[in-house]
Amino acid sequence: MTVLEKTVKFDPGWGSYVLVYSGSVEYLYKDINKFKNLSQRSFKFKQYFPKILKLLENNIGFYLGCLLWAVYLKNSGDAEFVGNHCLGQKYDEKSPDLEIDYILTSIDKLKADYKYYTGKTTDFPEIYKLVLVTYNEFSEINKGFTETYNTIDLKLPANLKTPSKEDLEKINSAIESVVESGNLEELIPLAGIIL
Repeated sequence: MTVLEKTVKFDPGWGSYVLVYSGSVEYLYKDINKFKNLSQRSFKFKQYFPKILKLLENNIGFYLGCLLWAVYLKNSGDAEFVGNHCLGQKYDEKSPDLEIDYILTSIDKLKADYKYYTGKTTDFPEIYKLVLVTYNEFSEINKGFTETYNTIDLKLPANLKTPSKEDLEKINSAIESVVESGNLEELIPLAGIIL
């Protein structure tokens, strides 16, 4: 996965592992809400909460992975992208990223629902929201990647740190591992390297 060649993949190979969070969660909530009895809804929520959490972590891992990949590529030399399906599409700067907005709202809703259905409190790492907000900015400053032909074209949000050479190798190794395993949530511990 070295980028010292003339071309590099826009998606390192994990695109097929990410599930659309909003559609999946809406489906699970529809099943929860079909019960009129609160104890049955609570039971279903408790049953589905680990699945929802896994979906959330999968998506956070995906968005963080995109940021890690961009930081890695920006620090690894110039290469032309292969497989950028956004290239040449029309970019609407007024259109928000609805999926990211949904996930951000969902985090607070999940905390409230967890308290309602279980009587206990739960929290999510603040890094989740930071990843989503940073990715949203990343997408905006790159105009949805519609004009991103090569690594030089990539613009990084100002809050992203420049990793050391050792950390860049750690990022590359983690990305290679996740491309093999499909476990995008394994990237979350690397967030501190760039955020």
